[in-house]
Amino acid sequence: MIKQLTNTIFKITLPCIYNSEVNCYLIEQEHSYLLIDTGENNKETLLFWKQLINRLEKPISHILLSHTHTDHIGCCHYLQQLTDVKIIASQHSKEKLVTLKNSPKNTGLIDAAAQYGYVYPYSPKHLIDEQQAHDFEINETFEDGDTINIGSSTFQAIATPGHSNDLYCFYDEASSVLFASDHLIRDFNPVLIIEKDHFNPLKSYFHSLDKIIDLSCNLVLSGHGDTIENFNALIETNRNKHLKRLQQLSVLLSEKPKTFSSIIQEIYNKDIAKAKTQVMQTLSYLNYLLEQNELKVINNQDSIEITTADHVNSSS
Repeated sequence: MIKQLTNTIFKITLPCIYNSEVNCYLIEQEHSYLLIDTGENNKETLLFWKQLINRLEKPISHILLSHTHTDHIGCCHYLQQLTDVKIIASQHSKEKLVTLKNSPKNTGLIDAAAQYGYVYPYSPKHLIDEQQAHDFEINETFEDGDTINIGSSTFQAIATPGHSNDLYCFYDEASSVLFASDHLIRDFNPVLIIEKDHFNPLKSYFHSLDKIIDLSCNLVLSGHGDTIENFNALIETNRNKHLKRLQQLSVLLSEKPKTFSSIIQEIYNKDIAKAKTQVMQTLSYLNYLLEQNELKVINNQDSIEITTADHVNSSS
């Protein structure tokens, strides 16, 4: 689905496995288009791009990537083969892509789960799909705080790790438009994902919220869902939701030591096998508390249990 938002910005909503739909943004310029993110590597999306490129009167000259999750970069390989498009991403994303090409497994997430006694699952098909999505080259890079000039478009690159360690927002100061990608989503809090060099994504996320809160924004465009209308209120809502969940988790773990599976069951009332998002989010909460020295991990003979530092001290 294509929806015109301004004279030059078009929102493209495409299907994806992670969140049902993902948003890309096509920006019209004098002689070409700029595309922000590409959607997922699936048959429906690939067909969409093939048909759209044939209909457009101008070429897509550049793709600007917000981060390297496959629902945002999945069609880069296809578009790069089909056209002469140049792909621009952060230096962090370029380095991360090299690692992902060699091994798409998130070893940081796997290791974090293991320290709390949980074996994080990866399906073979999921890994094959990701390897295909990573098969492209980044032509130009930027760093945090850089000004990105592409045709008539100018953006400030703002590193906003949390959901992903290489996530960037793009701010068009002249138009007061923020392309927020997965840093802000109107109807739910973005899942925060631990990675090998991203032990405490919740801490990063809080800092990333502070980096954008003072921006003057008339239009805030997200990687999923609808346009964000009350930008500052959403930032505070997201922050408070995380703080409340941390408090809930601390109270639960202060009662008695818990296994990771029992934490998921008691907080979310879900079987752990059907709670992928909740598992990732809870791991980020536990790592946050662990880094704050508010958590203890107890290695028993047949299980690993988690409790608060206060509970251990009061029991000893």
